[in-house]
Amino acid sequence: MKRRAPLGVGFVALLVVGALGCGGSDAQVGNDSGVDVAADVVACTGCGAQGCCDGACTDTSSDPSNCGSCGHVCPAGWAPACVMGACGCPDNADEACMDGRLCCPGGCSYIWTDPANCGACGEPCGSEGAPDCVGGACVCWANNDSPCASGLACCSTGCLNLLANTANCGECGRTCPPQQSCVSGECKCGAAACADGETCCSAKCVDLDTNRAACGSCDHPCPANNICVGGSCEPCPTPTVECHGVCVDLGSDAQNCGRCGLACDTGVTCETSTCCTPASICNGVCTNLRTDPAHCGDCATDCSAAGTGPNCVAGSCSGTCGLQARCNGVCTDANTDTYNCGWCGNVCVPGPAPDCVMGYCACAAYSGEPCPSSQTCCSNGCKDLLTDARNCGECGKKCTGLMACTNGTCTCDGATCTGTQICCSNQCVDKNTDPHNCGFCGNQCASGTCADGLCSGTNNCGPGGTPCPSGQTCCPNICCTTCLGGVCMDGSDAGT
Repeated sequence: MKRRAPLGVGFVALLVVGALGCGGSDAQVGNDSGVDVAADVVACTGCGAQGCCDGACTDTSSDPSNCGSCGHVCPAGWAPACVMGACGCPDNADEACMDGRLCCPGGCSYIWTDPANCGACGEPCGSEGAPDCVGGACVCWANNDSPCASGLACCSTGCLNLLANTANCGECGRTCPPQQSCVSGECKCGAAACADGETCCSAKCVDLDTNRAACGSCDHPCPANNICVGGSCEPCPTPTVECHGVCVDLGSDAQNCGRCGLACDTGVTCETSTCCTPASICNGVCTNLRTDPAHCGDCATDCSAAGTGPNCVAGSCSGTCGLQARCNGVCTDANTDTYNCGWCGNVCVPGPAPDCVMGYCACAAYSGEPCPSSQTCCSNGCKDLLTDARNCGECGKKCTGLMACTNGTCTCDGATCTGTQICCSNQCVDKNTDPHNCGFCGNQCASGTCADGLCSGTNNCGPGGTPCPSGQTCCPNICCTTCLGGVCMDGSDAGT
């Protein structure tokens, strides 16, 4: 329908002139609205292209109270703005909102279901527990159209705790990998989060491509003298052996000379499984002065020229090897030589039977018998390096602070304690600052403060916070008169 344009000033003036000519100066113009047109003309003089409504210049192309014509008010809900003389919604291409929708910032909105304008324009459903708009109220539709309780988030399956749900960890639909748990909204393996490329196995993050205890999968350990390469177990080629996950030559590796972990001093080379000192270097070559017939006892003695025999036995030239065997021109004791055990070339490798005992590869610390295949021969007997807390990962490596040995690594309920941390009640704590485990597990500081492993305050000493007498201090867990460097000197010469 074509809108009626407002009366222009010129046209109204003509009416006034006609009225004055017919009825005198006090006459009013007759009109349906009862407006005193003469007064409007005087008040609206100078409006230019604008119209005159209620005695005021009015732009009916943009005034929502006089949109298109005087007195035409734009409805506040669905078309509140006046654009080019027509009521509409600015964010809806200036068209009026229809079908019960309201004009909101961003466009037309059905406020009964719109989570961005729920119940009213500009009222978003921002809570994790009530992100949906139903009937103009923020709710969780998966919770029977009711908001979730505090601390719970609305997911497709209902209200969930995203801090501890392994199928929805930190956010809805985020599932933790196998053997990992959801801790404070993060997927963790034990107490740690696995890095990219790592897999959680028995509460420990491992690289299945290189880990001998879990090669390719968590339940696939490599056999003895094998390493893990690309997730597959591969045997070490002769004459190398497996040491700490790599193949090494015990005869020449200065970091593993003769056995795994035995490192030669700086500047000392490893020759024939022996760290070669400068005194045993003959003509630039490391030499075994006890067995080398060309350098027997010292670099200058050659048994072939000494006239006493071609063999070198225990550093002395001899005509025969005696009870020893002759291997590669050298006398050797086949009863003890790990490279010629029982016969020439029979090498005893590290693992269950690294020693040569009476001509057989065995474990000397296990009554001269080989260890079970799953164990390793250490100086104090056969040990399972995957689980033994006193030999964890390698012989002699002890787990401290009540930590357990898991897959060859010292852990505290799956976590690895570092620095000044110790394992107390299956949890890593800092013994230097923890008031419940100050200095050692279970040491409670009555003062509530632990500094450098000592409970603060002279009246809170030792377990339970024993009061110290006047003149004494806590050093570190006993009352003492003279405390030097954390050591009580009472009764010593230094304390008198």
